Formats: sequence, structure tokens, C-alpha cells
Amino acid sequence: MIVKFSNVDEFIGELREEKNHVDRSIVRVTQRSSYKESPSILNLSIIATCIIKNQIVIFEHFCGQIFSTSNDSISQKVRDQAREISEEVETKVKELGLFVRIGIIEEGDKDEDGT
Repeated sequence: MIVKFSNVDEFIGELREEKNHVDRSIVRVTQRSSYKESPSILNLSIIATCIIKNQIVIFEHFCGQIFSTSNDSISQKVRDQAREISEEVETKVKELGLFVRIGIIEEGDKDEDGT
């Protein structure tokens, strides 16, 4: 089972309630860029994942679209928002006494014992 959040405070609230059950006390936080509509336009999101009681818990925040080869003002605002969201998540995770690592946990990443 996968549990998904799109609101930082709700995700952090879940971690607060279950912090003693976060696998290895690790929350993975990363920026995901993906081409969707055009090879020059990237969708930019911040993703945070962890495993709690054998369930993958995911926070995903879509920040916007950027031109991959441009530093225009709109793309810069999206990059700034992504950095702010990532820093907010990382700070709040650390305040809970959990560790932040880079990367994403996905369904196929569980070991045979479910962790």
C-alpha cells in the first residue's frame, strides 16, 4: 500500500505521529524533473518518501514547468519555489529527529521481507 500527501504540514504530521516507525529513521527528499509536453519543457516537483510499517509514504509537490535551457523569470520562480519546499521539508524532518537522504523510494524498492 502507498500513502500519498500533497500538503507539507499533513506529511510532516504523519511523520510526527509515526516517527518511531520510520524505517531506519530515513526520509528521502529529492527534486524530480520530467519531460511531459515538449523536450524543452520540464515539469519540476519535490518528492519526499519513507517507509512506515511496511507502507511507502510519499509527499509530492508539483512546483511548475520550466524551460530546460533558459533562466527566464518564470522558470527561476519555479526553481526558487522548489528549493523553498525542499528546504522546508528537510528542516521539518530533521526537527523530528529523522535523517534526510537523497533519492526516492518506489514500490519495487522493498526488500523481500517488506522493508
